[in-house]
Amino acid sequence: MEDWRERAYQILAKAYAEKDFPEKNFEIEVQRPKMEKNSKTRRLIVLPVSIILILVCLCSALYTFTEIQFLPGSADDDSVDKSLFTQTATLFRWVGGEDDDEDEEEDDEDLLPMHASGNENGDAEFDIYKYTVGDGSGRSIPVIRTSNIPYDDIKTDGSEKYFMYSPSGGFNNQRKEMESAIQIAKTINRTLLVPMAAKHTTWWSKYHYLKYDSLVPMDLLLDFNEMSKYGPKLVAMNTTVFDMERKLLNQKGMLYVKHPKHRVNWKGDEVKENLGDPSITETVLFMKGPSMYHAWFRKPIMFKVREHVVYSPYVRRLAIEYMKRLGTHYNAVHIRLGDYFRHGRFPNPRSFVNGLLTEGFSTDHVLYIATEPKRPKGFFDHFEKTFKVKYASDFGDIVDSFRDNFKPNTINDVLGLIEQMICVGARKFRGTSYSNFSANINYMRTNRESHFPEVPEVRRQIEAKMESDAVKEST
Repeated sequence: MEDWRERAYQILAKAYAEKDFPEKNFEIEVQRPKMEKNSKTRRLIVLPVSIILILVCLCSALYTFTEIQFLPGSADDDSVDKSLFTQTATLFRWVGGEDDDEDEEEDDEDLLPMHASGNENGDAEFDIYKYTVGDGSGRSIPVIRTSNIPYDDIKTDGSEKYFMYSPSGGFNNQRKEMESAIQIAKTINRTLLVPMAAKHTTWWSKYHYLKYDSLVPMDLLLDFNEMSKYGPKLVAMNTTVFDMERKLLNQKGMLYVKHPKHRVNWKGDEVKENLGDPSITETVLFMKGPSMYHAWFRKPIMFKVREHVVYSPYVRRLAIEYMKRLGTHYNAVHIRLGDYFRHGRFPNPRSFVNGLLTEGFSTDHVLYIATEPKRPKGFFDHFEKTFKVKYASDFGDIVDSFRDNFKPNTINDVLGLIEQMICVGARKFRGTSYSNFSANINYMRTNRESHFPEVPEVRRQIEAKMESDAVKEST
């Protein structure tokens, strides 16, 4: 059966050839041939599905070239700056946000090698072996806030204006949304209310209605002291966005909700025009809905923001605990399974391993694999036959050291951040295409002097300990 579109093209070509059409606005009437019922039904299904698949592929390709930068890890990356971070955070109990007693704070400080002091040159010093997880003490590494501002600190007298937004996605999506929100708050001159980090959600509305037991205050995971150096004042939230919205709505003049019916794509000056409107006199401006996850500002601006968005000393401290077990020459890979595995998007394991060998991943060194807690049976067999493979689950005592500080629903999400830093500290790294998790690791590896400055000193101490142990064994 001849396609009706092909007939239309033939008639049009004939009309042009014979010049048998008016000068303007000509129309060609084509009678579409009747199709069988099954054929018509099949086209009604196949055509929309094909269009959706094409759009998904185009969006994925565009996203890859514009947002994700996959940069290979260096085999010799000891050139990282050796300046270390001096931690100035104070201890809090994150559930209540109140100061610990002085005596308890002094005791906890002894457990934290990352609580550094300066030497005569102004550099920070710390001993990664001062306290070791699994030393029989039964003590957990205490959780640390990186902000001295009380949780949910909103002034009701109108002396300060605030900006709040709706997060969504996994943690790396939430981080990118927060980076955009930081720049928005700076542009419209408002203090930023930073929502709590949450387990992965597929839509903003699902995040909006999450219960408290699925959330973690963001200032436990990110360094608010460092982020505050960039621009707006940051206030960490310790309540759900839903509860905060409901609370503010009950107070006159406190909340202005900007909730576009459709996703907006404001850029640059449009942000100030739409969100910096002087007529918005309410104390809190809430950007509600799915609009946060897009490129609000040009890349050079966002790179400046991202330089200051670093993981907290607490997260880095836990990553160092893993590095002590992995040694100084371990390599790492991130293998995203889950939806990738279900839809067959991940390459054949044998091909992936061959690619690692081609890239110079040594079989003599440990290969740390960052992946989902539940691993498909047999999927990693070829990895384990080729390399000295280690997973997070191989060091259960480290997980136990921070388990008490977080809600059970959030443990795996916190572990994901720690695994990112483990990969940042590796000699070589290879990630998964189209994954924000891998993309963030590659970015931090190329900016390790600001995102994980302790790595050179950690490696030095591990090597010194190994040499000392070797000497003891020989004697």
